[in-house]
Amino acid sequence: MNPKLDKSDLRDILKASYMPQKQASEYMAKRGYGYDPELSTMTQKVFLSPEGKPIIAERGSTRLSDWLIEDPKALFGLPSDRIKSSKELNKATFDKYGIDATNTGHSLGGYIAEKGANKGANVYTYNKASGIPSLFNKTSKNQTDYRTTLDIPSAFSTFQHGGKQESLTGSYNPIESHNLKYLK
Repeated sequence: MNPKLDKSDLRDILKASYMPQKQASEYMAKRGYGYDPELSTMTQKVFLSPEGKPIIAERGSTRLSDWLIEDPKALFGLPSDRIKSSKELNKATFDKYGIDATNTGHSLGGYIAEKGANKGANVYTYNKASGIPSLFNKTSKNQTDYRTTLDIPSAFSTFQHGGKQESLTGSYNPIESHNLKYLK
């Protein structure tokens, strides 16, 4: 069974997804989580819950290629290299641990986690990037999406149905509202 994540654990995992690998490993070790350096990269990190269950953290946009290639592909629902990598990592994680990984992500990472997760796996997103196809797409019943009310990149996700959605209070500044600090 995949681990259930509370908002505090999710915030820590997402925060670690933006860190260099060694720093992420140390940060999560202080919280009782393991780290799989064999399967992890700078954009995708595999953590192990205190019970030893795998959790994949997909990093959001940080590189020019994310903003110029991956984000526009998400806006229009087009296939991308990062989604392909996510699907490959989910398969490799299942092969290694014999259980579907829980998938997590913030912003673009949330979109990638949603698209790359194995069918039936738990997915947790925060202010996930969403595009025009989100107006018509259904999410898995095992998916939980957290969104601050004024967040712009995740605006279309409010039209999705199927999973669980929770609206969180953010900042009155839509750009500030995208920050992980509001996941509490």
